[in-house]
Amino acid sequence: MDAERLNWELNRAQQDAQLERQHRTRLEAELREKDQEAKRIRTQWRQTAVELNRLKVQERGPGGAEQMTDRDVVDRVELLRYEVRSFAFQHFDSPQLSEARIEAALGPLQRRVRLPPHKLRTYLVSSSRRHLIIRAFIWLVLVDYVFEGFEWAGGQAARAMRIMADTVYPHDGSSEEMRKYRRWLVGTSSLLPDARDTKQTTGDSRGRMAWFDGIVDMIYRPIEPLSRSPANQLWSQLSTMVHQFLDLDRLLAMQVAGYDWFMGSMEKVDMFSENSMTLDEGEQLEAEAPTVALVLAPGLEKYGKSTGKYYDHSMQLLKTEVSCRLVRRPRNETTENTRSPSKIRDLYDTFRPARW
Repeated sequence: MDAERLNWELNRAQQDAQLERQHRTRLEAELREKDQEAKRIRTQWRQTAVELNRLKVQERGPGGAEQMTDRDVVDRVELLRYEVRSFAFQHFDSPQLSEARIEAALGPLQRRVRLPPHKLRTYLVSSSRRHLIIRAFIWLVLVDYVFEGFEWAGGQAARAMRIMADTVYPHDGSSEEMRKYRRWLVGTSSLLPDARDTKQTTGDSRGRMAWFDGIVDMIYRPIEPLSRSPANQLWSQLSTMVHQFLDLDRLLAMQVAGYDWFMGSMEKVDMFSENSMTLDEGEQLEAEAPTVALVLAPGLEKYGKSTGKYYDHSMQLLKTEVSCRLVRRPRNETTENTRSPSKIRDLYDTFRPARW
C-alpha cells in the first residue's frame, strides 16, 4: 500500500509539474507578445511625436509666431461680443433719462452710428432698446481705430508699423503679393515687444497711455450721459474691453492668414441675409422680407491659410450681428423734436486719435 501510494503521489506531482510548465510557457508567450506590442506602441508614439513636432513647426509663421485655429479666433471674438453686450445691458437700461442727457449723447453718437437723428432718438429714449446703440457704437470705434493699428506695440513702433504696412500692402490684391505681405507682417510683428501694459512709465509710455486713454474716452464721453452708473465703473470696464481688443489685434497680426472685419453700412437699408447675418439674441423676424435696422457687431472673414496659400479665397468665420426690429417712438414723443440743439460742448473729436 505504501508503494502504491507513493507511486500515486509521484504521478500527481509529475502532472502538477507538467501543468505548471505549460502555464509558465503560456505566460512567457503572452509576456513576449505584450513586450512586442509595447515596442510597437513606443515606435508609433515616437513617430507621432515627430509628426506632431513637424506640424507645429509648419503651423508657426515667420519668427516662430504660433498660428491660431479658426475655433480659437471665433472664441475670442465671441467673448468680446459677450463683454460688449453685457456692458450695454448692465449700465444703459435706465427707464427715465432727462432730455438734456438725450441731447448730450445724440450728436456724438450720430456722427459715428450714422442714423438719422430722429431714428437714433427713438433708440435712446427706449430703455429696452438703448443697449443696441451702445453695442453698435462701441464696435464701430473698436474696428475703426484699433484694428490693424498696431497700438499693442506702443508709441513709435506702432507708428512705424502703420507706415511700413501701408507701404508694402499689395493694393493690387494678387495672391502671391498678399502671401509676401502676410509673411512680412507676421515676421515683423513677432519681433516687436508687447507694450499693451499702459501702466508702464518708461520709454514711449506717455504717448501710448495718451492714445489708450483717448480711445477709451472716445467711447466713454458720448455714452456717459445715457448711464446712471458710476463713472469709474464705466471707464474701468471700457478699458478692459479695449485691452482685450488690442490683444486680439496683436494675435491676428501674427497669423499667416489674414482677417477682415465687416459691419455693412449704417446709412443704407440692407435686406437681411441668413448667409451673412445673424439676428440679435432673442429676436425673431417679423416680416417676409426683413430689412436691417441696426448693425450691432461686425462679422469676421478669413482669407488665406496658415500654410501661406489660397489668399484669393475667403471664408466667413462669424456672421454680422444685426437687429431687424424697428423701434417705435414712445407715445409721449412728438413726431418732430422742436427743442433747440444742446449747448453742451462736444468733446468727442478732441480725443480722436490719428488713423492711418
